[in-house]
Amino acid sequence: MISMKKTALAAAMVMSLGTGVAQAAHVPVVGPVVQFSYAGTFTMLDPGGGFVGSDPALVGSMDMDMGTGAGHASMYPSTTFFGYTWTAHGITLAATGPGTVMATMLFDWGVTANIPVTADFSMTPIGPKTFTITTLDGDFDGIPGNAMCCGPFAGFNATFGGTATIVPVPAAVWLLGSGLLGLVGRRAPKKSA
Repeated sequence: MISMKKTALAAAMVMSLGTGVAQAAHVPVVGPVVQFSYAGTFTMLDPGGGFVGSDPALVGSMDMDMGTGAGHASMYPSTTFFGYTWTAHGITLAATGPGTVMATMLFDWGVTANIPVTADFSMTPIGPKTFTITTLDGDFDGIPGNAMCCGPFAGFNATFGGTATIVPVPAAVWLLGSGLLGLVGRRAPKKSA
């Protein structure tokens, strides 16, 4: 039964993120959700594609439901951006094709809040558990990222790059799962009349 679920999960991973993710299918997961840790860089580009600024030590996490291709993410900035603290929140993920994901988020910078940002990115396997994250040119203007619609950075592009690594499921979770499976399979003894 567990082997069949792993096979189904591997198939779902291939369909959601592309054939390269099949390399990661042997990583133990409980259910269809796979968790990733993220480390990389946030870079802002001006409307002409010029470098504006960056946060070189961005960290975070992602979870992807390999059955639906949907997920969520968190980002934790390490530096201020032009003297103001910035955050990204309400981050949702959606697989858009083999090895590609679209992230939508709200960007806060200083006193300006909830600027909508969209970023399309690729997840390219570089090992059995590690993927390179690269922001794509989602609006096809020749500049990586999607132009922001409003706020102090209207027309600017937020880009993200780095690596995402699958977080292994602790052995205790597997033990709990197998114990629950054993309880489900156990039947109460029949009472004799």
